[in-house]
Amino acid sequence: MKLYCYSRKDFVNAMKENGWTNGHIPNNVAIISICCTKAVRENYHSAHYQGKHDEHYFYDAPNVLNLDFDDINEAVRNCGDYTAYNINKRQVIRACEFIDKHIDCDFYIHCNAGMSRSQAFVKYIQDCYPDKEWETRKENPCRFPNMYTCNMLKRWMWCSSENGIKINEAFDKLAPAPLGANIDDVSLKGSLGFSITAL
Repeated sequence: MKLYCYSRKDFVNAMKENGWTNGHIPNNVAIISICCTKAVRENYHSAHYQGKHDEHYFYDAPNVLNLDFDDINEAVRNCGDYTAYNINKRQVIRACEFIDKHIDCDFYIHCNAGMSRSQAFVKYIQDCYPDKEWETRKENPCRFPNMYTCNMLKRWMWCSSENGIKINEAFDKLAPAPLGANIDDVSLKGSLGFSITAL
């Protein structure tokens, strides 16, 4: 099955080549679209990012998941005039349930550059569903996943299945990482009996 990761530009081109439009996406395809939050779209600009172009290509649909969160390596970052936010609990639950429901589909995933947030989803799917034969894009292998995002997704997997704990209760028990801390260095032993570094 396909597990394809794109930049937004390449994603749009691929969708046009496939002839897929709102309401006309094959049932065996699942789309995960990742854009930045409104604050980042309106305030952050660089040679590689223009907020006015950072928008979802498809409307929400049973096989389309649109998420807005920012490409940072911690939960929250104060950027002076605005605040950036990584994936939150509600988005994690939506994303993981969406993936599990569509696990027998081909996945087409994009973020702005196709290099961090979208690759976090690719890594999560590869690691948590190893029994599937995934085909990734040779042009964009999974080399630079956002590990904070990936580990948040994996926390859901552990908390909801392995430990048998209700999702909301599990997340409430997880102490947030200190601002600026690398999530890979945060041990969760003692709260849920496993270390995030083991994921």
